[in-house]
Amino acid sequence: MAKERRMVKAIEEQFHRVFFTWREEIKNVPTKEWKKGDIDYLIPARHLVHILEVADFYVSDKSVDEYEWGKLFGGDWEEMKPRELPSKKVALEQLTKVKRVITSKLRKLDDKALYGKEKQSPWTGPILGAKLIYTLRHCQHHVGITHAELRRRGIKRGGWR
Repeated sequence: MAKERRMVKAIEEQFHRVFFTWREEIKNVPTKEWKKGDIDYLIPARHLVHILEVADFYVSDKSVDEYEWGKLFGGDWEEMKPRELPSKKVALEQLTKVKRVITSKLRKLDDKALYGKEKQSPWTGPILGAKLIYTLRHCQHHVGITHAELRRRGIKRGGWR
């Protein structure tokens, strides 16, 4: 009997959608605006660095202490100077890589695996499915922040999918 994968596929599709929006957001930001902002926290590149690193962490099998924070972009997302943030090209490359990592992880799972006990990040919920949904919500949260900032600046936003 084939293993059931309907929920896993639904979660994978939702990750695909949020990463599609991220890709559009990145492409829409003019290069001169990508690492700028009158509010440091709202610099578009800063949010992308944060979300990709956190998504990569949550799909890894490493604990908070074991994960190599700052490895994707060479620094802490909150402390990096604007000039140290990645270019749009690098951001898009890393977005593709992290999406592949997430997709690869999800393709190895079946729906039963979603009920497995979550040990790595118990604050996200008691089971793996909760952690995946938490990660998805976190990705969407930062898309929303970036989306609002682009609207505030009069920059075209990514579409909703």
